[in-house]
Amino acid sequence: MHWSVEPARSDDLVTRVHSAIAAKATFDIAKGMVAAYAGVAISEATHLLTDYATWNLVRLGDTAQALVSRTMEPAVILAPPRTRG
Repeated sequence: MHWSVEPARSDDLVTRVHSAIAAKATFDIAKGMVAAYAGVAISEATHLLTDYATWNLVRLGDTAQALVSRTMEPAVILAPPRTRG
């Protein structure tokens, strides 16, 4: 998120807070999905999601959203990273 130096209007601030809460909730749901699928602790699921996003050069939020919207299977997160040539 980018926070402007201009004074925020109250509706802008509320929208930003709602967006941040929704993103956090999506990430928490995605962590739970990976943890349940892989049979690991939430902390390990967090590492798996972060590693997947890092290795595949995708945003963590996009990865979480894909899992929650069911456009990506949790098994994809567990696949070994491909090497770059």
